[in-house]
Amino acid sequence: MEKLKKLTFSFLFFIIPITVLNAQAEDCSCKKDFEFLNQKIQQTPSYKVNKVVYELEYTRIKKNILNLNSGYECFLQLNKLMLSLNDRHCNLYGINTGLDEESKKDLAKFETFKTSELFTVYPRPKINLDSLRTTLKQKPITSIEGIYYRKGYMTLGVYKTA
Repeated sequence: MEKLKKLTFSFLFFIIPITVLNAQAEDCSCKKDFEFLNQKIQQTPSYKVNKVVYELEYTRIKKNILNLNSGYECFLQLNKLMLSLNDRHCNLYGINTGLDEESKKDLAKFETFKTSELFTVYPRPKINLDSLRTTLKQKPITSIEGIYYRKGYMTLGVYKTA
């Protein structure tokens, strides 16, 4: 029985420092970005107008970012925080431009890019993209469904599923 007590004590002695070290680990960059963005937002006129809604969204998102493991997911959460301001003058853009024109022509670089998180994070529909493009081009400009372009970066099709 005495051996078991010593073993348990040794085990706890070993586990507690690991827990303390992990607790002292530096915050993830998403949390830092989140707090930085929050400070900047609080200086905007739209924050003063939409403070109640913003604070609710801030509290909800703050809980979500603790478990994020993706830069893309972090970016989505930061955008949700910005959207809560309901201010079309405040925008948040990523700095990763994806694949440049030169790299698109280099097959090896293109294949490497196709395995990157930036490429794989977007959903891939299991439909014929040519027929989808044809259908979406016929949608009225006032429709949410359609083709959206970010020149030199991305073409995005938005469509309703059943």
